[in-house]
Amino acid sequence: MLPPSIHVRDMSEEDAKVWIIDAIRGKHSDCRHHGYDEETVLRLEIENMRLFEKYKHLTFEPTEYTSHFDTYRCTFETTVLSGTGILDIGAGESGPLLCGQNTQMFQPPRMVIDPCPNLMSHIPTGWNGLCETGLNAIKHFGKNSFDHVQSLETLEHMTQKEAHQLAQDMYDMSRKTGLLTSAGLCVHLGPQTVAFLDRNPTMMYHGQPNIEVLMEIGYTVRLKTGYGIGYGCQIHAFFDKSRTFEVPTA
Repeated sequence: MLPPSIHVRDMSEEDAKVWIIDAIRGKHSDCRHHGYDEETVLRLEIENMRLFEKYKHLTFEPTEYTSHFDTYRCTFETTVLSGTGILDIGAGESGPLLCGQNTQMFQPPRMVIDPCPNLMSHIPTGWNGLCETGLNAIKHFGKNSFDHVQSLETLEHMTQKEAHQLAQDMYDMSRKTGLLTSAGLCVHLGPQTVAFLDRNPTMMYHGQPNIEVLMEIGYTVRLKTGYGIGYGCQIHAFFDKSRTFEVPTA
């Protein structure tokens, strides 16, 4: 477990660089994270520290978000979404939580796509699954194929180029709404993470998507600080093609 008192976002860039590399190499958790591209992760983490500071006025109040079940309320300003057709990209082993809550709200098709080796055993009743990368989703389903498309805590497991392409594909596949969130570096450190990677290497951490690119695609972006033992920000990016959201100004 990493020290909960550490807040990398409050460090200088030079101190943060040292802390991030030490964390990847296992100094803080006695567990080296084999396979992580240290140079790329470090570069993207520092770039995002600068972006999170630039857009700190987009930060949620801490009490506004406590679980996945609050995500819709904090982003779309409603506790539930509904419609015909829902696609979840990357739910994997968390399918019962991230997808199951929507079963009664969306008429079929209800689809999960994820390369998780044991995906089919985690799909909720009433859903269908496709065991492959979400980057192929638009080839299978085409544009304007679901009322809602979501990908929760998934894009950080892709290269940044892939993450931006998937964000665009999600926008194109949705007729109405879309949501993506990210999980910070600290959520992907420690013995539990290494054990998870041993059975599902697709969960390797690459870095966060660029929030300015998400904005250019058409997403509204909000940030949640302190996610993952005090480290960095969690990205909430969402859209509703029928409306424009008001966001705080700098």
